Amino acid sequence: MLEKRKEQLMTEIIYRTRPKLFILLTPILGAIFFGLLFWLTWTKSTNKLDIISLPFLILFATLSSLCLINFIINNKTIKLTKENIIISYLFLPVRKTFSLTEIATISQITKDIFAMLPNDMPSNLSFIYTSTITTFCFLDNNQIKLRSIGKSDFEQFNKAYRKTKNNEGKIKKNRQSKLDYIGDNIDGIIWGVLFLVLTIGLGHELLIT
Repeated sequence: MLEKRKEQLMTEIIYRTRPKLFILLTPILGAIFFGLLFWLTWTKSTNKLDIISLPFLILFATLSSLCLINFIINNKTIKLTKENIIISYLFLPVRKTFSLTEIATISQITKDIFAMLPNDMPSNLSFIYTSTITTFCFLDNNQIKLRSIGKSDFEQFNKAYRKTKNNEGKIKKNRQSKLDYIGDNIDGIIWGVLFLVLTIGLGHELLIT
């Protein structure tokens, strides 16, 4: 009974990260959007391949596939237990477990990404999203980089990780608050809504044609 209880404590999730909405929403909506463009191009070409429609069909199919792959590959979560860190794919039954003693350092780099949009002046750039790269460095010099963890989510995870690794007393189970999650994902919400509106509009266009 005591051994079973000890095993439960060892595997109990202390902290679990949430995927960033920009990484979660924009790739899947992009895959649907370009898939609908492929369908629209195909129907407008009267379901026949020709020299005009073929390049667009290839382009839209490629972009849709890349968005879908990005959606599957980049959405990962981290679970912290008393003994391990578990890195899991959100949409694949694949996970990797690492002992806390294997990890040398954990760090995150954030960078605001800007680009020129159609309405911008030549000298102006618009904010697109905040890129975050979380790096796990191991004692064997291997590294794992993740893009799906927000800034405040990482800060709370890292705080729980350090307390757990240093055995600083009893560690309470914790999770990022909804308010902090929204603050981490303003860019994802904006772009998600934009892609959703475009996708719904394109889908409506297909239904009425």
